[in-house]
Amino acid sequence: MPDPQVRFAQIKLILDDLVAGRDWDRMREVHSEPNFGWDTVAQLCSVTIRPTGPSGQAFPLIDMNLVKAKQGANTNLVRALRDPTGVDFNGKMPFQPPPGRHATPSEIQLIVDWLNAGMPE
Repeated sequence: MPDPQVRFAQIKLILDDLVAGRDWDRMREVHSEPNFGWDTVAQLCSVTIRPTGPSGQAFPLIDMNLVKAKQGANTNLVRALRDPTGVDFNGKMPFQPPPGRHATPSEIQLIVDWLNAGMPE
């Protein structure tokens, strides 16, 4: 059952910690997404990554249809953080820690709970 108490601030702290010490301009370049980031829920929801370049296949981090269906575990955000192959075999994120680290199972579950709760602010 999703934790109704999870808020965006907790999710932002997790994501920020995972990329601590990384160059944001480089991350935007690698993902071919000038808006890559999560300063707000709206920004996170708008991010679509293209790991093979600007004309490559696009992967939205959060598919709102999955959120509405309470299938947060199937979003690209969760798949990228949880699955060894990431999204479309692009690898688990963040790529090549350190700096940073991979998300723990409990952090991933918090993100899933937040998504399944409708992404409360």
